[in-house]
Amino acid sequence: MNTNNDWESSNAVVAFYNSKTIDVNTMVSAYYERDVGMGLIFNEVATNALDKLGYTSESVKRIIKNRFRNKMKMMINDLLNETNSSTVKLSSLPDQYKEYFQSNEIQNLISVRNTRLNELTSFVNNNDHLGFYSNMTVNELSYLGW
Repeated sequence: MNTNNDWESSNAVVAFYNSKTIDVNTMVSAYYERDVGMGLIFNEVATNALDKLGYTSESVKRIIKNRFRNKMKMMINDLLNETNSSTVKLSSLPDQYKEYFQSNEIQNLISVRNTRLNELTSFVNNNDHLGFYSNMTVNELSYLGW
């Protein structure tokens, strides 16, 4: 581990910069080296990462609300464009939201994200910075960004 100010020239980071294909182990090593080299606080890094990935309860609620909002926008657009004969009743929106929230799609989303949150949180609770990144997929690490 390179803990001085030139962490960007460490083997892990240079390998990451020079890699032509994305390899999870290369990414994990580089992300970890970056965090340590920059003196980032692991709990803060983890909290931000879990929120950005959409695994915290607050971010899951935002995702559900945004999906419902988009569903309602599509219904209104259909109504305005007369492509759908259904009527949108504003008074029934709370019931529609409750029904949407209880749908299999949303319950599955909540379950999958809670499972992932619990898996990653176990590394945070054990102060296992490297394990936290090691348990992520290439897609998760890429979404977090360099």
